[in-house]
Amino acid sequence: MKGHDTVATAIHFLCYTLALNPTIQRTCQKEIDLLFQQQQGEYLQFECVQSELKYLERCILETLRLFPPAFTFIRKLSSPLDIEHQGDTIRLPSGTSIVIFPYLTHRKAEYYPHPEKFDPNRFLPEEQAKRHPYTYLSFSAGSRNCLGMKFAMMEMKTIAAHILRNFDISSTDKMGDIPLLPFTTLAPERDYMFNFKSRSVK
Repeated sequence: MKGHDTVATAIHFLCYTLALNPTIQRTCQKEIDLLFQQQQGEYLQFECVQSELKYLERCILETLRLFPPAFTFIRKLSSPLDIEHQGDTIRLPSGTSIVIFPYLTHRKAEYYPHPEKFDPNRFLPEEQAKRHPYTYLSFSAGSRNCLGMKFAMMEMKTIAAHILRNFDISSTDKMGDIPLLPFTTLAPERDYMFNFKSRSVK
């Protein structure tokens, strides 16, 4: 799976979630405006993107929780695995292929209360500490996690910062109106409809 496919898909979903949550969008814009004012330039410095824009980063993580582009992946067991299910222990032998479905894991209320709600504060450090790390799988996890995770996050923060610095985003589409399809990456049946309005204040 090419990295630019997943990043482009994630940015599309991010614009959608922020269009549906204008108050959260404005909070992102305030954070972005402040960073550009501090840098006094048109381009973001690498160190600033890496260490700043924490609220925007949480919005990206929450978007990826709801709409993980890599919505499923497969792992092959190198040793037997025991799984507890409804009071029984099921042993999966070595060599079994396991299909992991982050889209469903991310919507389990036991991990994410009111799972359909867009809430970036789920990714505050203190909230993340309450959950098992493998309840969030947008970049996979463990020794086979996404090698490009940090680079992808830098890309998404940079692209989103420039979009939100220059535009207010709205949409006539509503959550759930458009079916999601399991292509190579998770994708809406059709592209979401956006209105980009130039911002008068930077």
